[in-house]
Amino acid sequence: MQAVRSRRTCRAFQRRPVTQETVEELLSLASRAPSGGNTQPWHVYVVAGMQLEALTDAAFVHLRGMGKQNSIELEYNVYPRKADMPPDLHKVYMSRRIQLAESMWRLRGITREDAAGRYRMLLDNYRFWGAPVGMIITVDRCCDRNAWGHAGLLLQSIALLAVERGLATAMLEAWGNLGSCVYDALNISMDREVVWCGVALGYPDHSGDLSGIPTDRLDVHDFCRFQGFVSRQNFKVVIMQKKKGRHAAHFGVRVVDFVLDARYGEEEAVQDAIAAGVQVNARSHGGSTALFMASANGNVGIVRKLLDARASTDLANDAGNCPLHWASLNGHVEVVKMLIAARANANLKNDFQKRPFDEALSRSHSEICETLAAVTSFEDDIPADAEAAEAMDLIDSAAMHAVVPAKATAQPCCSTAKHAADVQEGSQEVTSEKGSMAQSQAVAACQHEPGATGYMGCVGADGFGERLARECEAAGVTTRLLVDREAATGTCAVTILDGERSLTTRLGAANMYKLDHAKQPENFTLLRSAKIIYSAGFFITVSPESIDLASRVAEMSGAIYCLNLSATFVVQVPAYRAMLEKTLPYCDFLFGNETEARAYAEAAGWDSSDIGFIATRLSLVPMAGKKPHRKIVITQGAEPIVVAERGHVTLYPVPQLPSERIVDTNGAGDAFVGGFLAALLRGRKLADCCQAGSCAAVTVIQHSGCTFPREPSCTP
Repeated sequence: MQAVRSRRTCRAFQRRPVTQETVEELLSLASRAPSGGNTQPWHVYVVAGMQLEALTDAAFVHLRGMGKQNSIELEYNVYPRKADMPPDLHKVYMSRRIQLAESMWRLRGITREDAAGRYRMLLDNYRFWGAPVGMIITVDRCCDRNAWGHAGLLLQSIALLAVERGLATAMLEAWGNLGSCVYDALNISMDREVVWCGVALGYPDHSGDLSGIPTDRLDVHDFCRFQGFVSRQNFKVVIMQKKKGRHAAHFGVRVVDFVLDARYGEEEAVQDAIAAGVQVNARSHGGSTALFMASANGNVGIVRKLLDARASTDLANDAGNCPLHWASLNGHVEVVKMLIAARANANLKNDFQKRPFDEALSRSHSEICETLAAVTSFEDDIPADAEAAEAMDLIDSAAMHAVVPAKATAQPCCSTAKHAADVQEGSQEVTSEKGSMAQSQAVAACQHEPGATGYMGCVGADGFGERLARECEAAGVTTRLLVDREAATGTCAVTILDGERSLTTRLGAANMYKLDHAKQPENFTLLRSAKIIYSAGFFITVSPESIDLASRVAEMSGAIYCLNLSATFVVQVPAYRAMLEKTLPYCDFLFGNETEARAYAEAAGWDSSDIGFIATRLSLVPMAGKKPHRKIVITQGAEPIVVAERGHVTLYPVPQLPSERIVDTNGAGDAFVGGFLAALLRGRKLADCCQAGSCAAVTVIQHSGCTFPREPSCTP
């Protein structure tokens, strides 16, 4: 079901290759698609590497020749001809096609009058949209139209199986318009087979994809008529009439009846069956047990009786789902708590790699998520990566994570204390300041509304950690700090010369934050009640599973989730960028500066350093679930702020400060985020949020360290 919901036509792919073994496995499973009489009238030609390039080259050569002849070879009509359609149906079809086409053109900056631009986009079909694997699907020419439907079932199977493996597809009927070209290039018998379409297959590049285009689907009642159905209650009556008298103890009990009784809440019948000696863990159709059905339907009394009869909590059905999966999905809080009390394993994954927590999250069952979070492990969600482990030894960073509840902002983050050394003409003045970069954001938010920010992180059991907590509380920031007894509180030496800074960090406890801290009931409640949750990209290097939890809780609760690129290495190290891109669909606001944005573009293989272009592409990465469109906010120092939304870019000016007023640029970008979020929390428009962020940044750079005066002013 999840694969069906998330499948999209992908029009941008990563350079990452797809192995032949992966494609073979996918096609082997897809071949199970149904076909009339098991005829299997399809053929698949798979190309990659030089063979794919050769096919693409042949297509372009052929297209150039067709252009000179001003004709196109059509073996079939991709769309019905106007002459063959009722006028009302032609209007409907054309409106849908035009809406989709114009959306794609707009994202590429192409107007309807730009025929050359539209043709260039058409040619992307013959490049397989940059995918590393191309397929050509043919059907036996002797077959009638029903065989094309059978091949369509194969294609749907390919698309859904691809989603399950983290791959994406695009169905390309344009390949059916090349006549003899494809047959010659792939040595296909034109007498025996007809080319139906092409398929692009690869790992999706969400940052460059056009799949964020909304494609409306008809409501089921607009294309389907239901006849002859009865209500569930009437169906239950029919079933019970058929079963009347069946449960006399001396007759024994059929498993299917026992499971149906558990499903429909027939508590007395279930009790009779247990007394008659039924096997409580026996499976019915689909591998379901009585406990599974009772849990799925929230029949609390039956669940209790089955658990008392020692029914297993962890037996899975044919789809890998356990009773806890379905109780969580359907929102049965009391049943979930009963199963957990009976020691049901909350970490079991079904065939779609979903845990009970994931199922509850997909339906926004917040109380169940809170219950499950305490017994669910998220560590195995993030794949190990040797390159990431090696990079950790080379990286100096701070890690942080921020949350804005209904009346508070919280920051699960890893904290550092700062020493500032102001170097002037050979003399050196050293001061000690509180704070990490995430703290500067928290403090900035509190300047607008004391008590509006909460902050979670990891410190050592030492004086720096105590001072950090004390200073936060004095600034009106609520702290939820994990104290590591082994590592010292992270520290950072800041060298300032002519107003510019250089950082030397010793992360210590800042690297020790654990997911379990975020899952503690009081901290999870803070996450769940948040209006805004903020994570800095640094945190990806410390506890990526915590970022995963925070972003998904935001989706569940309807909170705004914000993420910061934070540093160039976060987007350059493949494992970190992978986690960043995994989180991006849940991200409502993405912050960064121009250096980080260009580093992302370079790492992603985009051939542009234009900040507007980069922000536009990032804004078009598809959102998860029903989340609204994303906003990208890129700061450029004294240059205007770039904000991209739905592919459109707006520039917002920043206050200009005389150079002699600049004391310390440390924390300017982070103070900007704090001011921005403070305005966002109050429901202000983007322009006002940018102004508030700029004011906070202008204020902080006029003071040493991440500090604010009691009454800040952004007057230059």
